[in-house]
Amino acid sequence: MDSNIVWKCPACGLPQSHPCDECPQCGVIVARYNKRKEHADAAPVKEKDQQPAVHAEPEVTPDPPTEKVKGGTRLRHKVKYIYAVGAVALIVLVGVFWPIAEDHPTMLKACRKGWLPTVERLTVANQDLMLARDGEGNNTLGVAAMNQREKVIVFLLNHLPHDNPGNYVNNKNALGESALSHAVEKGNVAIVKSLLSRGSQVDEKIVIKAIKQDRTELVRVLLEAVHHLDVVRAAWSDEGAVLFAPKEILDLLEEKENEILAQLKEQENLRRLRITQEAFQRALQERQQWERDLEAKERQQQLEARQEQRLREMIEENRRLERQEHEDRKRSREYFMEYQRRLQEIECESDCLECLGRPGCDHLRCISRCQRKSLY
Repeated sequence: MDSNIVWKCPACGLPQSHPCDECPQCGVIVARYNKRKEHADAAPVKEKDQQPAVHAEPEVTPDPPTEKVKGGTRLRHKVKYIYAVGAVALIVLVGVFWPIAEDHPTMLKACRKGWLPTVERLTVANQDLMLARDGEGNNTLGVAAMNQREKVIVFLLNHLPHDNPGNYVNNKNALGESALSHAVEKGNVAIVKSLLSRGSQVDEKIVIKAIKQDRTELVRVLLEAVHHLDVVRAAWSDEGAVLFAPKEILDLLEEKENEILAQLKEQENLRRLRITQEAFQRALQERQQWERDLEAKERQQQLEARQEQRLREMIEENRRLERQEHEDRKRSREYFMEYQRRLQEIECESDCLECLGRPGCDHLRCISRCQRKSLY
């Protein structure tokens, strides 16, 4: 056991099978501890305190700052971890918010400044310029809405891209803001109505933003385009928006919630009615099919009965014909036997008549001969 011990910790004396730079038990860094020990040994010592060891190694008491060294090591690891996390977060933020080069700056500048003739000329020359984006990810419609350029917005909405107009109207920048969100933030009701007429979608963030601005007319226009109960309930759940909202806006929210609930109830009733009608139609079809199957089964039974009756009649007819044939055969046999008998009688009579005219003929013998012939 002792032969495997190669190294001991100079502070706590923990035996190890291989040298270590740092003690796994007390956390003492060996090089630093030895350095401090050398400095302590090099200091002047009084003669009465000097007691040289003869056969044993000098005992060294553990250094009090050992726990501090261990704690300092952990602190350094924590600081390095915090630095690493901060560096990663900084890289992510720089990548997100670093200015990106704008696509077609002339088109974006014309939308930003409200230069309608320039926008018309560029759009007629190349409609793909409408898909240009600025550094924050706003398209031409979002840039115009951000700067309240109503005429430019009306022109862009009348010349939507043919491939996917919904994505163009509801385009969102890097912060998740659409053209409708910019228009609501500026409080321009006319632009909001124009965007809603072209299918711009209203979410809970836009409604909450309008409520926080205390714009009753804007909230009324937005709620007219809301068809989902989740949007209204999300607005109710935002205490920062509802707590200080005027009574008119709260009445609009309550009215819209009741309207959507009534629509949902009506849709549920219609759905149940449709399900009931479908079930009735299925039951009626099953009933009709059952009646058809029953009629077909009855017809099949009647056909089988007629076939069975006809078969019995045919069997009876065959039996009758067999009996008639048997009787005909019997009658024919009787007629034939009668004919044979009459023919024999005629032959016997003729023979007897011939014999009677001959000398030495015996009539009795002729008769007996006729009788013997009749036996054959």
